[in-house]
Amino acid sequence: MRNALFAFGVFFGLFNMAASALSQEQIVRYDSQITVLPSGRLDVVETIIVDAEGKRIKRGIFRDFQTDYQGDHGRSTVDFDIGEVLLDGAPVPWKMIKAGAGKRLRIGGGEKTLDPGRYRYEIHFQTDRQLIFFPERDELVYQPISYGWKFPIQSARATVILPENAVPTALRVSAGASGAAEGGAKITQPQPNRVVFEADGPLAARHGMTVALTWPAGFVARPTELENAIHYLGDNIGVLLALAGVFVVLCYYLWAWHRVGRDPKGGVIIAQYGPPKSLSPAAARYLVKQGWDDAGFSAAIVSLAVKGALDINEDQKKVFTLSRRHGAWRPNNLSAGEVAILDALFAQFDHILVDKKNHKRLATARTAHRRALAREHLGTHFKRNLGHFVLGAGLSLGFAIPSLMLAKSTALLMIIALVVLFVLNPLFFWLLHAPTLKGRKLLDEIEGFKRYLSVAEKDRLNFHNPPEKTPELFEAYLPYAMALGVGQEWGDQFDDVLKAAKDPETGQPWHPAWYHGQVIYLQHGGFQAGNFSSALGRSMASSFAAAASPPSSASGSAFGGGGFSGGMGGGGGGGGGW
Repeated sequence: MRNALFAFGVFFGLFNMAASALSQEQIVRYDSQITVLPSGRLDVVETIIVDAEGKRIKRGIFRDFQTDYQGDHGRSTVDFDIGEVLLDGAPVPWKMIKAGAGKRLRIGGGEKTLDPGRYRYEIHFQTDRQLIFFPERDELVYQPISYGWKFPIQSARATVILPENAVPTALRVSAGASGAAEGGAKITQPQPNRVVFEADGPLAARHGMTVALTWPAGFVARPTELENAIHYLGDNIGVLLALAGVFVVLCYYLWAWHRVGRDPKGGVIIAQYGPPKSLSPAAARYLVKQGWDDAGFSAAIVSLAVKGALDINEDQKKVFTLSRRHGAWRPNNLSAGEVAILDALFAQFDHILVDKKNHKRLATARTAHRRALAREHLGTHFKRNLGHFVLGAGLSLGFAIPSLMLAKSTALLMIIALVVLFVLNPLFFWLLHAPTLKGRKLLDEIEGFKRYLSVAEKDRLNFHNPPEKTPELFEAYLPYAMALGVGQEWGDQFDDVLKAAKDPETGQPWHPAWYHGQVIYLQHGGFQAGNFSSALGRSMASSFAAAASPPSSASGSAFGGGGFSGGMGGGGGGGGGW
């Protein structure tokens, strides 16, 4: 008796386990019919027969449909317009909600639950922008059975109906896991414009089907370029905002430049045999460049040396040492910028090695020089118009930040627009600089003096009574030639004169008394003025720049070369129960 009861219990348990296994929730049949309308939209009817057991399918099922796609050129969206939803042939309540990169159609309503059993759902919807247009053909790559379904599918079939008289020229299908190779389903063509794809067997949960068809162009209306542009900008509002920013900021800057940034008209340039009165070499460069740089700072150092305030020593490794002459004494003919340099470099010591160990002193001297030049000339001889620039920069940020916040991707057009928006600001920061009328007159005089400094020997006859070339004249104007970028030309004019010149005390070949260093400038029988003028300026500018910084501390075609696999194309999504 006990044995019989034990056997009955085992049988009853196995029966329940078997019944439970047989009664799993599943999609018995999934039929998808896709009709390609002449308008280019897809009219889709999905018939989904499910077995519900009250586990995951309690009130109904849901269907996820991907509507947002991300490509190399930005974001694109498609419609998911529900026409009708039926349950066993009768209308059923449904609700559309946002879900991930698309929409979720939730079928069923309220607290009403389904009894265990088999149910037939029909979903009728339309979607657009699913076709790919090539010059001579149209193409559809679509997932009639999406890969996100949480239930196994016992039978899966998709039917694609093309417009009348359209005959497909190529067909492909992949059924199985996402990314699976072509195959897993058979293809039949019961009518010229109708193609049926049927899976070879059941599909596991999260498996699906992707189909691809191509047919000759002319059967489907194609969107115009304007329509494509409107769709693209509508899908990529961040790109639209960035492009609008480029347009608005460019228009503003052009207006601002026309209003305050245009240079006054220059006068007639006449050769000048001397610099403008009371204008230092660095100041001349500052006005021409409308800003400070290391070349102007180097010219100021040489000007201090020429005026007897310091000596320049250059060793074999091209490392410079500056030494102050005569202690605290300073010449009376120094400019405000030169005084600022002298005081900053030699506040405590009479020597300074131009290297990173002294970067603080050098940086202090550079800053003091820049500020002295700005006090003397900014606003008087040229204006930066910073107020107009700040407004333009603010407009740029006002467009750039929201466009990045609204963008769901960094599309190529977005990157280009933001780069242009960024470039406009430094470009117009420079373009908005403009000389005053007084500054324009001074620039004309500087240009006339530069012509004299840079003129070749054969053209000197065109000048009326130019000064006699002497070592003293070479030294006096050397800082100006370096500042204006014509050091080589100025030095070349004096090569013969300085080669023949001798030091009156020693009888040795002449060289600047304030410079001690490279013997290469004394080759070939005398002082090489051209080489000295150009090389000294380059070496000093690069040395000051390096030494003043602190030392370092530790979607393509499914029929192209890219291949075809499951999961491509539109219609992605999936579904489950709720």
